[in-house]
Amino acid sequence: MSGLWDRPEIPHKDWVCIAVEDLEQASERCEMCGNEGIRYVHTMWHETYPKELLVGCVCAEKMEMEYEISPQQREAGLKSRANRRSRWLTRNWRLSNNDNEYLKSDGYIFLIAQKYGKFRAVWKNQDYEDWHNLPKFYATAAEAKLALFDDRYPRRIKCG
Repeated sequence: MSGLWDRPEIPHKDWVCIAVEDLEQASERCEMCGNEGIRYVHTMWHETYPKELLVGCVCAEKMEMEYEISPQQREAGLKSRANRRSRWLTRNWRLSNNDNEYLKSDGYIFLIAQKYGKFRAVWKNQDYEDWHNLPKFYATAAEAKLALFDDRYPRRIKCG
């Protein structure tokens, strides 16, 4: 091991994972060991260290020691999300009576409405009346659909 692992003033145990994020490409460097090519970044916090560290799965597991969900399981959830996102546009989107595309999935309704040549994206829980409007318009229906996915299923998940 190298990097911060070699420094005795850096705590090596009892870190807490705050969040894990899928960067969608292996572009980060682990701040604990220095390993490059990290795609799934674990944000770690320690009560005696002044800043959070961004680390890879292996270092997160060694640093955290006790957890309800292991770093590998957290990453597996984000990998599953990435696979679902890659298939999102090919799902069976249907047309409503108003010619808006919609998709029912996981107990939600996702809707794309075209207005003034732009696309609005909204979703709601099937059991409730209130729609959640994404704050902007999109140039294409595909952009709006991916924005819906990212809004409902974020790339960054909180730990614990």
